[in-house]
Amino acid sequence: MALTNGPSKKTLSDQTYDFLRERILNDVYPAKRKLPSVRETAETLCVSRNTVERAYQQLLAEGYVRSKEKSGYYVEDFDKDAVPPAGKAFVPREGQPAEDVGQPYVDPGTPYDFCYANPAPASFPVDVWRKLANAVLYSPEAQLVNTYCNPFGDYDLRCELARYLFDSRSVACRPEQVVVQSGIADGFDRLLKLFSPRDDRIAFEDPCLSVARAAIVGNRFETAPLSVASPQRFFDDLERSSAKLVYVTPSHQFPTGFTMPLASRIKLLEWAAANDAYIVEDDYDSEFRYKTKAVPSLHALDGDGRVIYTSSFSKTLSPNLRVSYWVLPPGLMERYRERMAVFPCPASWLNQRVLYHFLAQGHWERHLRRYLTLNKRKRAALLDACDAAFKGALQLSGTNAGLHVWAKLEGCTSSRELIDAAAAAGVVVYPVDCFYCDAARSEPGAFILGHSKIEEEDIRPGIERLRDAWFR
Repeated sequence: MALTNGPSKKTLSDQTYDFLRERILNDVYPAKRKLPSVRETAETLCVSRNTVERAYQQLLAEGYVRSKEKSGYYVEDFDKDAVPPAGKAFVPREGQPAEDVGQPYVDPGTPYDFCYANPAPASFPVDVWRKLANAVLYSPEAQLVNTYCNPFGDYDLRCELARYLFDSRSVACRPEQVVVQSGIADGFDRLLKLFSPRDDRIAFEDPCLSVARAAIVGNRFETAPLSVASPQRFFDDLERSSAKLVYVTPSHQFPTGFTMPLASRIKLLEWAAANDAYIVEDDYDSEFRYKTKAVPSLHALDGDGRVIYTSSFSKTLSPNLRVSYWVLPPGLMERYRERMAVFPCPASWLNQRVLYHFLAQGHWERHLRRYLTLNKRKRAALLDACDAAFKGALQLSGTNAGLHVWAKLEGCTSSRELIDAAAAAGVVVYPVDCFYCDAARSEPGAFILGHSKIEEEDIRPGIERLRDAWFR
């Protein structure tokens, strides 16, 4: 018998291993029997002795055989029925549907996708990013690629972030208070290590970002949802919560799109100080304001060190950069250092260094201005198209900021029927019930209409398809 060097993708050593393993499992070589010598097997299979020796060593490493000094290899005694057969390669069927992994992951072939999360396909500054990445990799700092970097993130990047946050959001902090993470969900997961699931209840807006709620529930904290239907209901729920940590998106509440009034912000800060609690301010979509300047951050109003500020580059650059940043108040920073210093920073070192240069050299401001201008045009196109197609039958809120609007079709009793009818017409709009603790509390006929991903010229025909699908 001879093994082949032909079309097989396996090496001769792997083929030899497979041949011997199969004979052991089929009792051609029963337990305790001595295997043929390396020379005999090499002659039988027409391969080199080194090839056979490597196969025998692999069988030895996996426990199929044992070695006796100056004697050879013997088959081990084990339950052969418990060993699974060798697997077969998976070959996808032609036209196999895209994996259903939840929102906002949609088949890229969908004609009109009113996504609220992914940035526009051509918006990433590829040329600048490539030049900066090459500059980093061919500079002396590239030696850092083989070291564990600062567990709190690249210090130069944290300095730039502290400067940018002060200039743009009035967040006054030292670089030492900035912690780099690999995303809002992962950062939240690490933050929760500073609190006790047994003693500390966590409150959050209802509805809210599902990844935040999932991180809280996944860490086994007792939760307290806070209705955002009105400030009165929000604070009634908050007073009853006995929470030690509150998660909010005050600049652009997700998914409703409203902005927390100044009076409510002050009241929330007073509540946190009086109850020895902390507030996570997720500055969601704060960069995207279309008719007014960005409202001051909650952190800018905080005089007692109660606000934990966080944001990311997922919407403005790319969700796959996996870079977010957290600003911890002094009262939590020491606790974080004590508990988390042993864990490496989860964000990519290369992405952090390139991002540092991207900010420091002024590319970030230029990119953000261009991207804001693009989304301002798309937002106007979306509002104009909805007004022309629905003649006031479609109520929109949160229209002054962000990358989506909260939409509600008058007289409709089922959001799911709307979404299914839209999908049948080749249009994707997004549900809101998944962001509520209790889906039954979501508003009938409500859905999310985004413009972050769709091309500007596709907005009007997409909206017209929606109208035709719902009013045919």
